[in-house]
Amino acid sequence: MKIGRRMKQGAAAMACVMALTGCSAVHSSAGTVLQHHAAGDHHDAGAGAVPQPNPNPQQTGQASAHHVASAHAVQGGVALEGENHRNTQITMNRELADQLIQEVHLGSTYVAMTDNSIYVAVDMGGTKSDKAKAHALNKQDAVTGAGLFGSGAGAQMDWRTAKPLAPETLNGIKRILTRIYPDSRVYISTNANFVERLMFYDMQQRSNKHMDAYLNEFNTMVQYVFPNGAS
Repeated sequence: MKIGRRMKQGAAAMACVMALTGCSAVHSSAGTVLQHHAAGDHHDAGAGAVPQPNPNPQQTGQASAHHVASAHAVQGGVALEGENHRNTQITMNRELADQLIQEVHLGSTYVAMTDNSIYVAVDMGGTKSDKAKAHALNKQDAVTGAGLFGSGAGAQMDWRTAKPLAPETLNGIKRILTRIYPDSRVYISTNANFVERLMFYDMQQRSNKHMDAYLNEFNTMVQYVFPNGAS
C-alpha cells in the first residue's frame, strides 16, 4: 500500500513538473512574439498581429507641426516649426481674402485652405520681369500629375524671393486667421510667382473647376515657397 501510495505521489509530481515545463514553454513563445512586435517585425509576429506601416523616410522622426503648436505664422518662406505640407484637399477662400484686404489694408490677396493649414499670398508688387514670368504660369493649366513641376517649368521659377511685410501687417493677418481658425497653421508669402499661382487657382475655382485637380502641384509648390516647413 505504501509503495502504491508512493508511486501515485511520484506520478503526480512528474505531471506537475511536466505541466510547469509546458507553461514555461508557452510563456517563452509569447515573449518571442512580443519581441517581434516591439521591433515592428509583423511578418514573424504570428496570427493576430497588427501590421505596422513602413514610415516614409522623409517623415521619420518628425511630428506633424499642428500637433506641436496650436497656431503660428510663417512669412516669406521661413517656417517656425517643421511641416510636411502633405495636404489632402485644397480650396480657395475668397471671402476670407477680402476680409484680410479690408481689415489689414492689403493689396490683392489670395487664401488657400487645406486640411490644417492656411496659405496666404499677398501682392506687394514686383519688377516687370517678375510679373511677366509669374503671369506665364497662369497660361499653363496643369491639372494632372505634378502639374508645372511635372513638366519641369515650376522648378525653374523663383519661389523664394519675397518682400517682407511690416510686423503690424503680419500680426494683423495672423490675429484674424487664428481667431477664426485657432488650430490652423498660417503660411504667408509675397513671392510674385506664389501670388500669381494662387490668383490662378482662385480664377479656376470661380470657373467651377475642382481644386483637387491642382493638389499635387500645390503641395510641390509650397515645398518650394516654404522649404523650412518641410525639413
